[in-house]
Amino acid sequence: MADRDEAPPHLGELEQAIMEVLWERQQATVREVVSALPRTPPLAYTTVATVMSRLVEKGLLVRSRSGKVDWYRPAYGTAEFSRRVARAAVQQLVREHGDVALAQFAAALESADPERIARLRAHYQPQQPQRPGQLPEPREARQGPRSAHDEHKEHTEHTEEDHDADT
Repeated sequence: MADRDEAPPHLGELEQAIMEVLWERQQATVREVVSALPRTPPLAYTTVATVMSRLVEKGLLVRSRSGKVDWYRPAYGTAEFSRRVARAAVQQLVREHGDVALAQFAAALESADPERIARLRAHYQPQQPQRPGQLPEPREARQGPRSAHDEHKEHTEHTEEDHDADT
């Protein structure tokens, strides 16, 4: 999963359990994961090894070798995983239901309390500095206050352009 915005695959029950073990431990061998899984009777080593190899192929785990032992670690943490899952779900809703889905999100935001809105802003990462239909930010906000020299320079440039247009 090289693309930062690529949606993660849906996880089955065993995949989810393996990911939870690895998110908690940060890295582990197959044997350590087998021991950590709360299963009675324990799952076969080969079953867990196969699932973990598939999680590597899906881009959810990273495998590294140390001697004869393969170590696995999550490709990203739980927060990033949740962000990707939520993003994919929202994109699918908008793709399937268009403006109706967006209107429902807007209605949910209108009824949200201010503290929740503040928390949501912390999760929002705009892809582009300006959305279509959004007014550009005022120059003062982008560049800070202008000096008298800047205003004179801008006035002189406009005067020269106006003069060139007249001739």
